[in-house]
Amino acid sequence: MHTLLKVIGAFLNRIRGGLWDVPINKIYYPIFLGFITNNVLVPLGAYLGQQICGWGAYIGSITTGVKPAEECKWIDWCVKKLENYPRLWGSAALAIRGLIWNACIALFYPSLSFVFVGLLMPVCYIIPTILLYKTKYNNTKAAWNIGEVLWGSLQTGALLW
Repeated sequence: MHTLLKVIGAFLNRIRGGLWDVPINKIYYPIFLGFITNNVLVPLGAYLGQQICGWGAYIGSITTGVKPAEECKWIDWCVKKLENYPRLWGSAALAIRGLIWNACIALFYPSLSFVFVGLLMPVCYIIPTILLYKTKYNNTKAAWNIGEVLWGSLQTGALLW
């Protein structure tokens, strides 16, 4: 059952990220997280966590190695010294961003270990970036899309744990 729920979480997070043109695509994944935790307030934390600040520049730097761009001022400030290393900059910033997202969920579903799983968010984008590096899909949106699937599965699995 947990495997099926992780697959559903992965799929819904990918929809949240823009798979297809689904109306109000940002709410399905948070509602699902509330369902699996049996907690009516978790969707509020999940929605807040995903919308509180951006992450596009961070994921873009990880998946394509593009020069860092401004995203979230205080996260950018935290990783400023890494700007000459775009993939490292993006990874460090996305780890902070994942920590924030999971901390928002943990406001309503307290679990310190779940909060720290947020630090693994960049790994979900590094893996497909490495796997696609020597293919025609290098520097395309493919690693980003696969990363959304992996992150949705990891975040769902961490809530089920």
